[in-house]
Amino acid sequence: MSVDYAGFFVVKLLWTATLVVLTRGEETCALLQELEFGENGTLFCSFGDDFTTVVWYDSEEHSDSSLIVRYQNNVKSGRGIESGDYDVSFDGSLIITNVSTHHERVFSVLFVGTDGNSTVTKAINASVVATPDQPYPFIDACSKERHCYHRSAQNVNMSCTVRGAKPPFKLKWVETNTRWENDLHYHSMEIIPEGRGLFTTVARVAFGLSDPYPDLTHLVCMPEESQKTITHAEEPFESSVLIESGQTREGYYNLTRVSASSNQSIALVCPEERASIFVWKIIYEESLTTVVAAFRATNGVQVNPGFWEVSEAGVLTIEEVRREHQGLYECTYDTGNYDVATVAYAVSVDATDPIEQDESFAEFIIWIAIFVGIFVAILLLLAMLFLLCRKVCCEPSSKSSKDHYEDYTDPKRYETTAFID
Repeated sequence: MSVDYAGFFVVKLLWTATLVVLTRGEETCALLQELEFGENGTLFCSFGDDFTTVVWYDSEEHSDSSLIVRYQNNVKSGRGIESGDYDVSFDGSLIITNVSTHHERVFSVLFVGTDGNSTVTKAINASVVATPDQPYPFIDACSKERHCYHRSAQNVNMSCTVRGAKPPFKLKWVETNTRWENDLHYHSMEIIPEGRGLFTTVARVAFGLSDPYPDLTHLVCMPEESQKTITHAEEPFESSVLIESGQTREGYYNLTRVSASSNQSIALVCPEERASIFVWKIIYEESLTTVVAAFRATNGVQVNPGFWEVSEAGVLTIEEVRREHQGLYECTYDTGNYDVATVAYAVSVDATDPIEQDESFAEFIIWIAIFVGIFVAILLLLAMLFLLCRKVCCEPSSKSSKDHYEDYTDPKRYETTAFID
């Protein structure tokens, strides 16, 4: 156990012991207490063990209609006990099952001491808070992903939503990278009441993109400063979108030609070491463009599945390059001076590579074998048809047909018959 942890443990133990001593025989009951929506909550009113009766009411009035729990001589009763909506702990604190906004009210408690004469009455104002059950604000352009890339041609119009909060959640849009952060003043926020007493907050941002040149804008949706500790999430309660606008024009970037052999490993570098934002794209035959990766400040790398790998430093690596990987690889990045730049690589694969030649030759041999097989099969079929036709044409059809043929070899055919007058 480290020294710091041991010290913390001792302090915590002493503090707990002090609370036990202070609360034994006297009540500790805060007049303002908070309950968590959808959870089991407790209104802490500890009377130690020096009491015979504790009675809880769901209003300031001490009437039979408002009585919910009676705890007398270790026996529990009341409509709250019967319904299971309430319970009472051994020290007299009220336990609420499944807190809702219905429990945001004034509760009162009556305490009777062991002498039967001393009584104490307290009124507790209970407030209900609800933390959003979503892990981060939802940006409509991101399809519920925490971070995403978005291509915009002219205008940006996005919304960020948080549902199921109480009190209403306050959001803001921020434009940021690793070196600066600016709150956007051209956004609006709308708070919409839900059922169950909860609220939905929608923060919208809209602006035009008139500059035809490339630009990268990193927008983050996050809580206002006063509400950053409301959620219980381990990660910051925020989401972001990287917006690329404008058009990269040929001639405005450095083009490096890279020639590689099949199965060779290549690494393409996005050169600005200070770049906090970059986008890698692959362009095939000037028509099909694939976004490979987008890096947004400190939020890590978003990489689309493929034959490539992209590091946080912006290096795109292809472990085994092939001819189908040929194309224009383009990286647009933030220079850190409110400007962007582009570097491009024209990747070509050597067609005379021995491995590809062997594969092509093997493929050629397979096709030749297929064609030869088809040709031989056709020849065999023709030979079989020829033999069949010859047999049918040359063989007499039946024995009875022979009777119609004359026998020219019969000598009787040439005898002369004499007629005598």
